[in-house]
Amino acid sequence: MESIGLSRRSVYIANIVKCHPMKDPSDPEARANDRPPTPEEISACRGYLDEQLLIIAPKVIVTLGAVAARVLLGDDAPITKIRGQWREYTPAGSQVRIKLLPTFHPAALLRNPILKKDVWADMKNLRSALSAPADKP
Repeated sequence: MESIGLSRRSVYIANIVKCHPMKDPSDPEARANDRPPTPEEISACRGYLDEQLLIIAPKVIVTLGAVAARVLLGDDAPITKIRGQWREYTPAGSQVRIKLLPTFHPAALLRNPILKKDVWADMKNLRSALSAPADKP
């Protein structure tokens, strides 16, 4: 974020679900204990996320990883096919359209450092969009 001129104070971070899904909640520190949220967990939390977005009114949303992109876009396309492409998201029950940019999750960059080049391109794209007049990214 800092590399494109954004401070942590100017960015709001939210998750698709409001709790941390784990394979084994009795051992939260266990390696590989993360798991994607279930459709039921996503459904239970979706309204809260949409309300957050309406209250915060972000200029853009950047989804980090396939799960976030799939949930907000309702698109099962692989993240490798949609990252870096501007889309729009409309929170449920509203007419608000928020620009959305999918990119890889930071964990993917740790597993495959070659993806950093793509994310850097996405971040430069984001920087351009944020500095553009309000009606364009």
